[in-house]
Amino acid sequence: MGIRFFKFALLFLFTASATFAQSSRTRFGGGITVQTGDVDRSIQNNASTGTVLHRAVCYDTASPPLAIVCPTSTIGGVAGVADDGAGTTGSVQVGMLGQVLAEFDGNATAKNWAINSPTTVGRFHDTGSTTEPTGQQSFYIYTSQSGGAGGTAYIGILNPDVTSGGPAGKGRGTVTITGTPATGNLTKFSGGTSITNGDLSGDCTTSGTLAVGCTPLKTHFFGTTFGDSGGSALTSGSVVTYFYMGKSCTIAAWSMTVDAGTATIDIWKIANGTAIPTVTNTITASALPAISTGTALKSTTLTGWTTSVTQYDIFAFKLNAVSTAKFVSIVLECDQ
Repeated sequence: MGIRFFKFALLFLFTASATFAQSSRTRFGGGITVQTGDVDRSIQNNASTGTVLHRAVCYDTASPPLAIVCPTSTIGGVAGVADDGAGTTGSVQVGMLGQVLAEFDGNATAKNWAINSPTTVGRFHDTGSTTEPTGQQSFYIYTSQSGGAGGTAYIGILNPDVTSGGPAGKGRGTVTITGTPATGNLTKFSGGTSITNGDLSGDCTTSGTLAVGCTPLKTHFFGTTFGDSGGSALTSGSVVTYFYMGKSCTIAAWSMTVDAGTATIDIWKIANGTAIPTVTNTITASALPAISTGTALKSTTLTGWTTSVTQYDIFAFKLNAVSTAKFVSIVLECDQ
């Protein structure tokens, strides 16, 4: 992920200020460590290339993959930033979620976006822009530093490895396409089984016969919860605090969980302005998200829904019906 609406929500769960006292650590299975400010994963260092403290970490091609300092050619697949244990022996703690201290190839300005340095292995580079770049993995800069090359500043990290359990985002290997890509995989794709540069127009930047940069589909996750599994049974009619959606996107799916029982939720949305949404602004038509069996459900059935979301639209969630449940959650997936 660039950093997205739900990315900021996750980051702020782990960060309360720009500097941290690394004093509290809780270790979980799979090499995951939760500490003040960020979540780390322990990865064995590559004995040849290795890693460097406060520099970007990528995976090599070994099986299982080992940690290396990211080369200057890296445009995606940065696993995180090296913390304790950087080097060519043992394992390195890689900051993968939250705010982490990162080394830059020059000055860094808070609120700008950074990318992997194209000039120095493993360092980060301030793009000089407050607009998130496309077509390349990017990182929000939280603090400034004016010490030039080698100086450090805090950046925001949200890496899919934290939740996928492995190096799914390492960004290496060969892509082989057979048949016609499924609808939606390439937004603008209209070609047949042999893909040409013309077919990639709108999805990728091309140079000659090469596609030199493709913009990946970004999925934003947002939602809310009702109740407390340790509390009393919920009653219908609750409306959660209203909030703004920070990105334009298209709703593609919803997911619900309950601790027990059944629940139905309505979703309201209105354009940014001077009023909050009401039931007249429902976007779910007659296909309200509902869970009637089990305790978890994901659905892509959006019959009649208003799925288009414009940046700064105001959302609200209403618990339309509930039985037995003490806790209910809903999350929307919204593709950009």
